[in-house]
Amino acid sequence: MKLKDKKLEKILAYKVGKFSGEEISEKELSSIEEVNISNRNFSGEDIGVSLQELALCPGIRNMSLQYFTIDDNIVDILNGFEFLDTVQLSSCKFIAKKKLKNPSIKCLTLNCCDIGDYDLISAPSVLRVIGQEDFRFDELEGRNNIEKLYIQASTVKGFSSITDCNKLETLNLDGSKVDDSTTLEELKKRIQVSQLDEYMPMR
Repeated sequence: MKLKDKKLEKILAYKVGKFSGEEISEKELSSIEEVNISNRNFSGEDIGVSLQELALCPGIRNMSLQYFTIDDNIVDILNGFEFLDTVQLSSCKFIAKKKLKNPSIKCLTLNCCDIGDYDLISAPSVLRVIGQEDFRFDELEGRNNIEKLYIQASTVKGFSSITDCNKLETLNLDGSKVDDSTTLEELKKRIQVSQLDEYMPMR
């Protein structure tokens, strides 16, 4: 099988141990469980990878995307995977009008993304937010789903709405500032909270 998008074809060929240009069978595409796709080259230029044909890989469980403009088409793709468990979006810009909401997603990471409407994101049980200015926690849908919350190197608005997180077990605010210290102090009495002055990325 040949893909229309040759950049995506090269990435998927590598995942199944083939060279770019070689035929990839439907069975091989179905066996792919993890993809890591950047929409920029080493020079920092956008390369225009289309994700449409990722639908040929229905078994994807872990997906990492960098430097994509998250429009309605990409949201539809992410929402359409039945087994998608972990999603990491880094340096992505959200322009979608549709809601990112896939019940199979258990862990979502938003790393230095440009997000205007947080109400278009539904929180899973594990949420990681890194490097976000004015992260509107109160606009986030599905706060009651969150069990582990990592908001790191960010500024948080609407923090008082964390009281909606009745399943919350762990909170990490390393390098972050919140707009409601009273709620935070009350929270520290009930659950494990980390609040180091600086965020140290895991190596």
